[in-house]
Amino acid sequence: MRGIAFPKLHPMCPGRANRKCELRHSCLEQQVHSSRASATAARPLDVSGPTSFDIAKLLPGRVPTIKIIAFAVKETEQDVVACAVAGFAGYVPHDGSEADLMAAIDHAMCGELHCSPRVAGLLFRHLTVVSAPHPSLVDPTTLTQRERQVLALLAQGMSNKEIAREAQISSATVKNHVHNILKKPPR
Repeated sequence: MRGIAFPKLHPMCPGRANRKCELRHSCLEQQVHSSRASATAARPLDVSGPTSFDIAKLLPGRVPTIKIIAFAVKETEQDVVACAVAGFAGYVPHDGSEADLMAAIDHAMCGELHCSPRVAGLLFRHLTVVSAPHPSLVDPTTLTQRERQVLALLAQGMSNKEIAREAQISSATVKNHVHNILKKPPR
């Protein structure tokens, strides 16, 4: 889809009405400093650029009426969620067509997301996970000092072997502490 001419959709590239616009992030950087950015508009942004997600996070603060469409997105959970977190108003898959881009822009301008049912399900599952309450697994007042130390080191992502080195105890002792922590009543 790269190299398709979008003269009406990508007007921030001055003088490119009859030339192909590559939808680069540099065009959007120019948009931030442009006085023409005051009207509500949707702009595609190629997410393959190294600063694309930074630009997507920056623009709404500077140009509140702009809707950024992520362009050339791989439809993986990681990439689609990253687009949502960055604040993109829509996306076009890397193998999308001009019609897909038009649909993404039309939907974004209406405050909607144009996506496949699979992606909608993926986003809902992600939202379910991040919005679920995360109760404490255990009441800290029921833990010994050593168990609190082991739990804190676990929370830092340390392995049992790393915890054993840090706490100067054996790996078997760490395993015992972890087992005891998991047996404690929840909050």
